Amino acid sequence: MRIKSQQSSSFVTMLFVVTFIFLSSRLVYSQPLLSGFGIEAGGGHNQLFWEASTVSANRTDFSFTPTVNFTYQWDIIPDVSLIPFVGYNQFGGKRKESNGYQDQFWFNSLEGGASGMYALGNFSFGAGLKANYNLKVNGRWLGSVNEGLLYDDFWDEYSVTSLFKRWSGDAGVRVSYNYDHFSLNLESWFGITQLETGIVSMAKIRENQFRVLLGYTL
Repeated sequence: MRIKSQQSSSFVTMLFVVTFIFLSSRLVYSQPLLSGFGIEAGGGHNQLFWEASTVSANRTDFSFTPTVNFTYQWDIIPDVSLIPFVGYNQFGGKRKESNGYQDQFWFNSLEGGASGMYALGNFSFGAGLKANYNLKVNGRWLGSVNEGLLYDDFWDEYSVTSLFKRWSGDAGVRVSYNYDHFSLNLESWFGITQLETGIVSMAKIRENQFRVLLGYTL
């Protein structure tokens, strides 16, 4: 298990570093030719799947968290492009039980990756990979799992970063509608690495995210 964890960490580290170097090199050596650089901003709904040997406590209630990315559209051949990106993303999940108990886990992360896209008129379709470097994870709780919500309960919030891996990886699909320099982008990202550390080794934790991004490309 330790070897597998090290391999997963090496993969997402390499993916993030390669993406960052690519974007940095394009910026340094193509200053007069900024065409293709862009920014995307929006947010997404989160799902955090949390399964232990005897209980399942998925956190899939509706949520909306922010994403901001810097992008570069690299046209490889007509109608086919590669879009590497780096930026900030927040993901995680929340749940509310019938007795009133609630909890939330939010990952604040830097992300980097790339999507390969095929254009068909104003639309484009593709798939990609990305890595997340999880800067900090916050947990919030209201009430008690067993006793529910009492009249004098209030939100408790703590940093739970040590419970989760610093690096994680996702695979995803993307659909875009492009008009002039603007774009509307729909993305679905699915966790391909587990998030838990040895501290919570009895659980298996992974995440999905579905997001909408508005983009502008030079």
